[in-house]
Amino acid sequence: MRRNDDELSFEEIMSREGVEPLSTRAATLSGVSSLPRAAKSGPQSRPQSDPKSRPNNRQTTVISSPSISSPDDAESERARARDTQRVREVTALKARAEAAEAALTEAKQSLAQAREQVRDLAGERHKLDERCRQLDERCRQLSESVRGYQRDQATPVSMRSVLAERGLRDEHEMLTAVRGLLDLCPGKLLDDLELTAPDALRRLLEQRTVLVNQPDSDLDDTCVSIPVTPERCELTGGSDIRAAFNDLARACQSAAVRVITIVGGSPAYRQQLKILAEAHGLPLNLVSGTQRRTRKRAEADMRKSDVVVIWGATELDHSVSGVYTSGAAPILRSPHRGISRMLAHLTQWLQTCPKR
Repeated sequence: MRRNDDELSFEEIMSREGVEPLSTRAATLSGVSSLPRAAKSGPQSRPQSDPKSRPNNRQTTVISSPSISSPDDAESERARARDTQRVREVTALKARAEAAEAALTEAKQSLAQAREQVRDLAGERHKLDERCRQLDERCRQLSESVRGYQRDQATPVSMRSVLAERGLRDEHEMLTAVRGLLDLCPGKLLDDLELTAPDALRRLLEQRTVLVNQPDSDLDDTCVSIPVTPERCELTGGSDIRAAFNDLARACQSAAVRVITIVGGSPAYRQQLKILAEAHGLPLNLVSGTQRRTRKRAEADMRKSDVVVIWGATELDHSVSGVYTSGAAPILRSPHRGISRMLAHLTQWLQTCPKR
């Protein structure tokens, strides 16, 4: 006789529905021989079911089983461990990169400070170099002042006296020694020989030397001829001297100047001016600055001249220039030593002075 569902037990209903008991599944999976069974309940312990939920609306009971480890779970766990390790490594690398960046920033700041210090030191060195140059120049000036003071305080000694102290008895022996030294060591002799009265030597050179390109028989025997190139010749006239005399000749023609008196100048200078004046047909009255000149003769020179030049920077005694005072002709005092500059000064004066 078939029983009603109300009369069946829970295991029976589960068995009928094809649901394997929990104890049997757990034993199969875990190898456990038995699990605690659910106590049978009699009819009196069966739960009262709702008539509306009976056989036509059966529900399937889902029984949860314990979780079981699988190979995929182990691989996932290892992957998570690797990821965690990578995260740690990345974090460590970021920390190292930040530390390196901070160190680089500090190094750049230190480099900038070092460069600034180098610039400051370079500026200080430049100032020190400039100061050293100033001190060197000051030392040089002081040395020159000391030498000048020593020369001023020293008693003038002639070359003759020094040569005599060496044991040279006459001029022949002295000249032999000087010429030999000039041939042997001319530079040292010229540099070491200091003069306490250089103006005397200047006057002697101006009076007794002449620069010539070729020997001239018209030269006085009292002058020493020094061979030079044609443009430096003081007799034939260098290019600048010839040009200056040409300008003077034109200025004289424009100003109606016929006769010029020049007082002073060395014999060589007067010889050169004489040659140039003859070539241009310009009369020049050349007066020696060292030979005595009376006032009467000076007045005669001024009467026959259109202009008188006192060549003061050359060989000229005050006793000679003093007799040429204001008179019939205007007087021009030239402070220039060279011929070309004196001629240029005279030319400029003729061009600017009122015409006679």
